[in-house]
Amino acid sequence: MTNAVDPKTFFPDLKENLTMVTWAHATNTKALLSEALTNPKVMMVEADVVLGTVGTNKTVVPIMAHPPASESDLSLQEFVDTVNKENKEKPKKGVKLDFKTYEAFNASKAIIEKGLNNGTYPVFINADIFAGPVDAEAAKVTPNTFLNDVKKYDNVTLSLGWTTKVKDAKNASLNGSYTAEKVKEMIDTVTLQKLSQPITYAVRAKFVAATGLDQIKLLVNNTLETTKKNSTLTIWSPDDEVDEVDAKKLSALITDSGVGVKNVYLDVPEKLMSKLDLNGASGITVTTMTLLGSLFVNFFLTVMPRRG
Repeated sequence: MTNAVDPKTFFPDLKENLTMVTWAHATNTKALLSEALTNPKVMMVEADVVLGTVGTNKTVVPIMAHPPASESDLSLQEFVDTVNKENKEKPKKGVKLDFKTYEAFNASKAIIEKGLNNGTYPVFINADIFAGPVDAEAAKVTPNTFLNDVKKYDNVTLSLGWTTKVKDAKNASLNGSYTAEKVKEMIDTVTLQKLSQPITYAVRAKFVAATGLDQIKLLVNNTLETTKKNSTLTIWSPDDEVDEVDAKKLSALITDSGVGVKNVYLDVPEKLMSKLDLNGASGITVTTMTLLGSLFVNFFLTVMPRRG
């Protein structure tokens, strides 16, 4: 039986630096998927999965769309078939699927098992399983039910996150962090489920930058002890730049020896990327990050906004 494909092995040019992984966001249409798969600058193709319909067919199936949309020209089955065809001879792209509800994931299990659990390229299965900072809405994926189902897929990386809320009813910015209680809730759930897959924790840049470093180390290190697999962070921020992120604090978190660039995916806009000071972190510098951002910004400007 094969294991989940490690991006550091699949993309050898990373040289242990996961912050260099590049992402195509919300590839929820045939056109965007084609663009992402043919763009040599894209490493990981991220897309959202909900239940809905494709074209004039009124049968409800897993489709590629971001809520509140419930229609698309691309079903999950078509998405998977297209990626597998492109990766058939020489796999070049990884995939991250963001399931918005448990119902969408439940209806997708057969597609995942037959089409994605083959261990030939990186596959991330993402879901928000807990409510996050500042009175965020309840997660629409039940933690234990979801994890009990997904842990059978040996060849995927589990991407687990929290829902988030950054504006109040008056559209004023909200400040918060991943509290000790929220971190403990995640650790306890992962421990209870006895997961064996690699895990990456999807955390919003605005909130993780305000979180105590001890909490982040606890999250990463306890997972390693429990699963015997390396765990990572996926630090994300919206493409529409609605967040106010403390770049100095975020830089310090990433470069800290207890976390480090070898354990952090950076899925943030070029504007934020250019502000990060990662000097001394496996040799990557602000200049390097800015250059990388400028190379990819033209592509990212063509994709749809990511998480709401």
